[in-house]
Amino acid sequence: VLPNTIGCLVNLTTLDLGFNHLEHLPETIGNCTQLTTLDVQHNELIELPETIGNLKQLARLGIKYNRLTHIPISLSQCTNMDEFTIEGNCVSQLPDGLLSSLTNLSSITLARNQFISFPNGGPSQFTNVHVIILNKIMKFKKLKTNINYL
Repeated sequence: VLPNTIGCLVNLTTLDLGFNHLEHLPETIGNCTQLTTLDVQHNELIELPETIGNLKQLARLGIKYNRLTHIPISLSQCTNMDEFTIEGNCVSQLPDGLLSSLTNLSSITLARNQFISFPNGGPSQFTNVHVIILNKIMKFKKLKTNINYL
């Protein structure tokens, strides 16, 4: 269990909590406003706190291989993010406007989730993206989108 006092580390820039069997992050994680890298891959997270949107300096969020079923819309406030990796979760859709809000994204990994449709806005929202990884998403039903804009 990550203690609530993590929020006292207001000057922390990198936090790697991978492989710790964490089931949740405390709301106080949102107080670590200088974080540029948050890596919580290979845990047991079932949700992310809404306060994650307070991490406006966040450039890299690694949340792959957890048990997440949804991504909070507050993440759209992390506009400095350039790498978004949610591989290996149980996410079936992203909040409307999330990816189009993250205008600095250069790498998106959505692989191994339960998506039933391509994220709203289609590929045209990925103007700065160099890498998109979508492998092992068998449930896409609405992939009828124009990819000529990539």
